Amino acid sequence: MHHAHYALAIGLTLLLAASQAIAKPFQFSSEEAGYSISFPAQPQEETSQENNARTVLNAINHDEGYYAVVHVDHTYDLNAADELDGNISKFTQKIGAPTQLRKKRKFAKAPGEQLPAEEFTFESTALVGKGIVVVDGRRTYMVVAFATKPHNRKAAVDRFVASFKFKAPPKPKDTTPKVVTKSKPKE
Repeated sequence: MHHAHYALAIGLTLLLAASQAIAKPFQFSSEEAGYSISFPAQPQEETSQENNARTVLNAINHDEGYYAVVHVDHTYDLNAADELDGNISKFTQKIGAPTQLRKKRKFAKAPGEQLPAEEFTFESTALVGKGIVVVDGRRTYMVVAFATKPHNRKAAVDRFVASFKFKAPPKPKDTTPKVVTKSKPKE
């Protein structure tokens, strides 16, 4: 009898450990691309270089879902509207899930700086998800997440996409020049 209870207790502890692991997301930030995002676990990074563009993808398959953030640096100036549209079309075609809802918006980069962006949702018989594309000069960001059906991961997908933020550039305070100059003896 006791053995059975013991096994159950171990099972519960494992379950608790697992749920805690899921509850603690992996805070990811890209120094190079100046953003942070909260993945459900640590993503894998892939970098590729084409003639006119360098692509950095961070992605993970986790708990019946797929989470990805990518930024592409182009060597030429972009037309924001074309770039938003092209990326959404290309992505949804690639995964075979037509867009459902599309909403143009502005994405805050720094105080008083708004970037052109477009949010979109997509769905097929196999999967359902959400994404956002943001254009910043010659750089495009794309954040997408989706879950395979019938698993409903809408909350996780929404949370992931919503957690994408631009990091403020380091403030001059961080370098603390004042302290340094004060501590030097006056000549």
